[in-house]
Amino acid sequence: MISLVAMLIIGITHYWLDNRKDTHQPFWLIGSVLWYIITIVAISLVIKKIRLGYLIAGLLAWGTLAFWLLDNYSFVFHKSLIASEPSTNIIIKNFAGTVIASLAIIASHNGFHKIRDYQKKDRPV
Repeated sequence: MISLVAMLIIGITHYWLDNRKDTHQPFWLIGSVLWYIITIVAISLVIKKIRLGYLIAGLLAWGTLAFWLLDNYSFVFHKSLIASEPSTNIIIKNFAGTVIASLAIIASHNGFHKIRDYQKKDRPV
């Protein structure tokens, strides 16, 4: 839950830190809105301890991790794959985000299986 909220906060700060014009195009804004909606849905389902919430959180975290790593591709290989080259602030935000997304992947995987084990034993979660 904490890692999902942290990913949400990092995603929100993206628009204050990013000065690339490509990321403010309608396609990117629609993608961002969908990402926020899916994150909020995952958080609300995880609060209720529904396994689907952990599954959505894990898939969202994998997608976010891939996106942030691809955005930092230019830092290593000096060629941008997603948009124009990111600033230093965005590179740092992306690296911090990859750590948080990795924690979200681990936590959602563990939560998904923990809920399954409790359901098999007919114990309340």
